[in-house]
Amino acid sequence: MNPALLLLTRQRGDIDCGGLNYLIVRYGYFFQVIVPNPAGGHVSVAVKADHDPVAVAEKVHALVA
Repeated sequence: MNPALLLLTRQRGDIDCGGLNYLIVRYGYFFQVIVPNPAGGHVSVAVKADHDPVAVAEKVHALVA
C-alpha cells in the first residue's frame, strides 16, 4: 500500500507543489510516516498517536536526504 500512496502523492507533488518530502497516514491507534528514499524505496516509521508525526517525518526526511 505504501508504494502506491507514494507514487500517487509524489506525482501530484511534482506537478506544481515542489515535490514530496513525506506522507503521514493516520490509522486508528498510530500514525504511519512514509518518507521516499532518493536511493530507491522508502522508509516507514510508526508513531504513537500521542506523539508528533510531523516532527518525526522531518527528522527522517533529513536523514535520508
